[in-house]
Amino acid sequence: MKRIHGLIFTLLFTLTATISVAQYKQRTFIIGSFADPNLSKPENWEKDMATFGRAKAAYFNLLTGPQFYTGARDFSMLDRLIKIADAVDMQLLAIDSRLGITRDTFAQRHADMIISHFKSKKSKSLIGYNFGGEFPHEETPRVTKWVGYFKSKDPGKLAYTYLLPRYGFQSNKAYETYLDGYLKNSNTRHIPDVVAYDHYPFNGPNNKMRGDYFYNLDIIARKAGSRPFWIYILTTKHLVYPEPDRYQLYYTTSSPLAYGAKGLLYFTYETLPYKEYSTGLIDKSGKPTFKFDIVKNINHYIHDIVGPVIMSSKRLATYHTSTSSEYEQFPSQALPRNNKFLLSANNDDLLIGVFQHATKKTNYYLYVVNKSPRPATQVQLRIGKKLGSKYRISPHITGYSGEIKSTILASNPAGQTINVVQFDLEPGEGRLISITN
Repeated sequence: MKRIHGLIFTLLFTLTATISVAQYKQRTFIIGSFADPNLSKPENWEKDMATFGRAKAAYFNLLTGPQFYTGARDFSMLDRLIKIADAVDMQLLAIDSRLGITRDTFAQRHADMIISHFKSKKSKSLIGYNFGGEFPHEETPRVTKWVGYFKSKDPGKLAYTYLLPRYGFQSNKAYETYLDGYLKNSNTRHIPDVVAYDHYPFNGPNNKMRGDYFYNLDIIARKAGSRPFWIYILTTKHLVYPEPDRYQLYYTTSSPLAYGAKGLLYFTYETLPYKEYSTGLIDKSGKPTFKFDIVKNINHYIHDIVGPVIMSSKRLATYHTSTSSEYEQFPSQALPRNNKFLLSANNDDLLIGVFQHATKKTNYYLYVVNKSPRPATQVQLRIGKKLGSKYRISPHITGYSGEIKSTILASNPAGQTINVVQFDLEPGEGRLISITN
């Protein structure tokens, strides 16, 4: 969880919004950052364009505001950031140090001042308001009140907050009560239009998996319903969390996609200025770390291949091919291996999301993830013919540089009721199988 010296994150957050009435609607898969590229000091336009252009080239499309860490107490730094975001064509989640919605002193006049200022910018990049997140259960009334107020005063913009993970609560029941407080309301205007949360599954000296990771993904996906959900991805060693390696970055970006996540936000992009935190994707001197290239590769793959499928399809189901594993535990509602979509698999460490195209109803997709830290070779899936007869698989993530063309796995002979497809997966990797008639 992102607890930085007790700071109250007063972020103003937005997203893609081509909206008709008073509701935000996500149009593109979100790849966002926490602790965005730093603005130059003193101001240097060319340097800023290069710094933010590097993030854009790594397929980041959403900024959450670096000035939170650089101390601005007025609109000056965000106004600079708006100009940069417009110039590099990135979406912006705005932050203002006075947006303390859980403070007793925060009032309607403050909200109106902030809304008025950002409306006046008429920026194509500014897409909403971020209130910060990880607010406790007792703050629910205040948070939902201001979500509703901002949505009513600036229709179509996102009033954003992110929620706590399951491991902050004593029981599943307590956690689900907490979620319902934010996500169920007789006045739907008070419900966030995006359900976001953080959950970092690897922890401790031996990189032990938290047992509630997939429960958390499952319950968030179910509680979100028709609303998109986003999840934060750890890139920074701190507290009990280890330095993420390639396997962990693959695992934590691939697994949410199998549950239909429509946004990934990396914690952190820049390195935080606190000794408790290791480097992010960019180190303190402004140079990319080894994690930057891994994440850039992942983002490119998601941008080209998986993201468009998730945004244009409906998730039908998510399956684990085993209900027990050395890598994690499963909730009681985890689904068994045999089901109407997937007949069987020869590997007990697979996570499989099943999707159907929203308009091309005969087009199906399987997003298959290897949860193991070891390669999965000669993976075999037996798939019923009712899904289709032609199978193609996407390239591997590692080394991906734009080769969207998929590889033919198999084509069912006439009269055959099942087909066996075979392929390999790297540790933590997800690959997309498309199925057509």
